[in-house]
Amino acid sequence: MKILICGATGYVGSRLTKKLLDEGHQIRCLARNPDSLNERFNSLKLEVIHGNLLNQETLHHIFDDIEVAYYLVHSLTAKDNFQDKEALCAKNFINEAKKSDVKRIIYLGGLGTNSEDLSPHLESRKEVGQILKSSQIPCIEIQASIIIGSGSLSFEIMKHLVERLPLMITPKWVSSMAQPIWIDDVLRYLTESILIKLSGEALLGKSKFGIDVSVLNFISSEIKKIFKKNYQICIIVGGGNIFRGIKGASQGIDRSTSDYMGMLATVM
Repeated sequence: MKILICGATGYVGSRLTKKLLDEGHQIRCLARNPDSLNERFNSLKLEVIHGNLLNQETLHHIFDDIEVAYYLVHSLTAKDNFQDKEALCAKNFINEAKKSDVKRIIYLGGLGTNSEDLSPHLESRKEVGQILKSSQIPCIEIQASIIIGSGSLSFEIMKHLVERLPLMITPKWVSSMAQPIWIDDVLRYLTESILIKLSGEALLGKSKFGIDVSVLNFISSEIKKIFKKNYQICIIVGGGNIFRGIKGASQGIDRSTSDYMGMLATVM
């Protein structure tokens, strides 16, 4: 599968890129500094394109031949107006996506409620999600709170505090509820969010009717490979190519009855 990752230089993005490369996917990454990614991964299955989500002119063709796109971008390090910059990045991304045949967008956002009492960070994450889901392209939004794992900012801060300060008096504002999640679980949710859609017409092969056994065997072998990698698979096969009204009528079956048989033959 050919996958686009925006945000591959970040903590989650770099680990997701490695995981998907190890699983044999063709990966395209958008980066402002392509050399850093090429040096880090050094894989023939990795394509790095120079671009900046703040400038839509640099995003042409990033979705060419892409089936699934991951959006892992944030602008929290921006000195000012980070919310406006995050919204602009998301708008530029989705505007380019709408010009393509990308099948699915997967977005890693922040865990929050629909209440009005959200921090600027969570409010921005929520707005980005709304922008990414504003098109007709299916979009999965995975919301995460504090991501824990070796190398993450949250983990390293806590580690250093525990190592240097066995006892510490903290201000009241640190007493807030959180739902941390381990990095391996985040990566699993992200990789299992890939959906495979199989049209019944794909089984026709070179024929115009029925099922081509060679095509069926090939698709079955590919699905088996993906299943072994623990992906969640939803397969929808239309039965209309087996039972058609006109074809059934030629064999003495009422046309409407034959059409109903095709509808009932759909397997989910």
